[in-house]
Amino acid sequence: MITPRSTLTRRVVAALDASPSRIPVLLGGCGSGRTTLLHQLRDRIGRTTSQYINVERAATTPERFLRAVIATSPFPVGDAAPSGARMAFESTLALFNRTGGSGGEPATFLLDEFLELRTFESFPGLRRVLHDLVNDLSPPSRLSDTSWIKPGRASWSWWSQDDSPKHAEALNRFVDLADDMGWEYSLVDANWNFMETGKIEDVVAHARAKDIGLLFWYNSGGPHNDVTEAPRDRMHLRDDGLPNGLHGLHHRGAQVEFSPVKVDVAIDQF
Repeated sequence: MITPRSTLTRRVVAALDASPSRIPVLLGGCGSGRTTLLHQLRDRIGRTTSQYINVERAATTPERFLRAVIATSPFPVGDAAPSGARMAFESTLALFNRTGGSGGEPATFLLDEFLELRTFESFPGLRRVLHDLVNDLSPPSRLSDTSWIKPGRASWSWWSQDDSPKHAEALNRFVDLADDMGWEYSLVDANWNFMETGKIEDVVAHARAKDIGLLFWYNSGGPHNDVTEAPRDRMHLRDDGLPNGLHGLHHRGAQVEFSPVKVDVAIDQF
């Protein structure tokens, strides 16, 4: 028997009731109580204004998934029969976006095994299913200026040589790789503050000369993890909005790992 998780349930409901409403994501494997919690949420929100959907069972094809959603829906959604996988998926997105309860209140869809929608990626026009779904359901960005966000590709030395961040020459080789491949960044992974050969400033100078942005690894640190990879215990120190240690470096971003399990703690920290 799985004990009801009332505190987590309240937090999820609060996210749904927020203005603007947020889309909560529950993480947990088989036996973690995720499905039970989703059913509890359906009962708490109301069966006339919410719908539980087991994606794993229904997502065989986009057309069958749409029919399964419509067949079990408590909402007046009609009987759509689109032709083709892409049209069926778009009809599902439209249903999620526009459906409401009989009294005009918003509908809440509780998707269990959400990542199983990836099975649709083998169908024509659906190579980016998860991206399209999240992008379509999310509210517009509240950032007025997004020009500082520079997505790009990065070389990464740790995968093939986990002690490479301690050696300037090894890191420089991956800066060169990024330059040769036309990539924008190179990731300087864990323990770069414990250099054994060369200096991190050597890597910074080399990257600056090639106009390759460096992404520096950080351990989120603090009492919520005991991982020793460094730098750690610096994310709690603020200095003009940057993690302590990044000033003066040719940085374009930071990769922060081992975040707190409690999502609200992680958001407050960042």
